Amino acid sequence: ILEDLVKSFPDAVTYRQLLIKAGSGLGVSQFRTGDPAIGEQTLEEAIQEFSVLPEQVRQTAASREELASYYNNLANCRREIPGAHDRALDAYDAAIEIHKQLCLEFPSSASHARNLSSSIGNQGSLYLKQNDIDEAISALTRALERAEIACQLNPSDPALHANAAWQVNMLATSFLSRLDIERILETTQQFVDRYPENGGRQLAAAKTLAHCLQTMETKQGDGAAGDQRDALSVNELETHTSNSSPQSIAIERLRQAAAQHMERD
Repeated sequence: ILEDLVKSFPDAVTYRQLLIKAGSGLGVSQFRTGDPAIGEQTLEEAIQEFSVLPEQVRQTAASREELASYYNNLANCRREIPGAHDRALDAYDAAIEIHKQLCLEFPSSASHARNLSSSIGNQGSLYLKQNDIDEAISALTRALERAEIACQLNPSDPALHANAAWQVNMLATSFLSRLDIERILETTQQFVDRYPENGGRQLAAAKTLAHCLQTMETKQGDGAAGDQRDALSVNELETHTSNSSPQSIAIERLRQAAAQHMERD
């Protein structure tokens, strides 16, 4: 239908924009249903079509944000294609540069800060997948910084807090790759200290730390499975979502369990 409308009204830019957006959505569906190579081609075509829109249309903030989302989708697609990770990093770079410029132009926009954080975090997760831990930690640290800025700009938006929690989780996972429990503790505790009254944030940090400790137990094998009894399980933590105080206690108990790991090692 959109293709027919574009043919019938070639000067109607709105129809062309809608067709490009639909093409991007199709590309996402293609790679999510197991055909990333076709999805990559479709997304590249959408980006190419965007490039020939009138400049006054391409330069609006909304259009640039849309283009950044196309690049981000293209990167997500390419990371599923064997041998295409470098191309995925390039696409993330393109999205990140657009988001950076928008953040400079609209420094009070929590949405732009969040989108920049998300793109940097996605790139960091790809570095982690490639086992490039230094680059992963660098990217995810920057992603968390941007996520925190977004939360400060609009502290009442739960989606912004969820994004920040995801960045903490990914950063802690990067440190977990090196069994760096001290940095895991530092990351999760800083996250909690910034928001002492936010029970949901404390729970997210505690669950991340619990996951890291459980994974370390698995990796270290012969250790002290009994030490894990001193840490609250994820299921136990789930029961404390309504009150921040029990979560603070949970986090402290998890810290004690981590300290036992450090002493043993």
